[in-house]
Amino acid sequence: MKNLYKLFVLVGIGLFAMNFSEQSSIRKERPDINVAGTITTQAGTTMPAQNITISGKWERIHVYSKPENKMDPEKYAVSFDLDELKEVRINGIDQSLFKYQPPDKIEKREDGTIQKKCQNPIDYIEFQAIYKGHEQNPARTYLIERSKKVWFDEMVGSNRVEHRPNIEAIKRIVIERITSNKDEEKDECIYKPRHVRAKEISKQEKVYKKLKLLETTTEKLPVQTTTTDLNYWKEKFGELLQELRDSMSNVFKQ
Repeated sequence: MKNLYKLFVLVGIGLFAMNFSEQSSIRKERPDINVAGTITTQAGTTMPAQNITISGKWERIHVYSKPENKMDPEKYAVSFDLDELKEVRINGIDQSLFKYQPPDKIEKREDGTIQKKCQNPIDYIEFQAIYKGHEQNPARTYLIERSKKVWFDEMVGSNRVEHRPNIEAIKRIVIERITSNKDEEKDECIYKPRHVRAKEISKQEKVYKKLKLLETTTEKLPVQTTTTDLNYWKEKFGELLQELRDSMSNVFKQ
């Protein structure tokens, strides 16, 4: 009976660890990232900028590869993170404006007649994204909705001045550094690129899978056990807990 009691203690520890791991892996806090550099307006004014975003986003910014005329840009949707770029260039509005005219909308009335509704054109701004580490073909041409804005902060003395101009008012964005806005005294708040964060999430998922296997194994426990069964389950749980310990060790090393 003492051995059986120890076995269930191990099970309890495993289930507690699984609950803790689920809460940790589900909790996805995105770091507060400061994209800093310089911004030049179409009027020729250049200023230092911090916390640069496109309408509040610095990652997974939705844009469109430039299609042929009369084709819907929505069908060519892509995305990028600002930390992938070193520069953004936008020509004047006379060169950068791209208009897409959606086809007429066909509506059927209650009396069975057909009505055509002309839809308003959608305005986009064309720009060039200059990627880091792509020396041979660094620039790619994209479209973005004309309604988007560039958000950034300008430091004037000790005061922080917020700017939110329309994207068409910007001529050039140069990205010089990426840092964390969180407390610099906390080592864990260092900025991490997307591929590093993905690797960490992968490690957490491995721990979660080990714990799920442990939970599944506990459900298979027989109500009544013999000495032979008890030895088998002790060995089985020992192996699972060792695998779990190794996986969690890898997570805490990151």
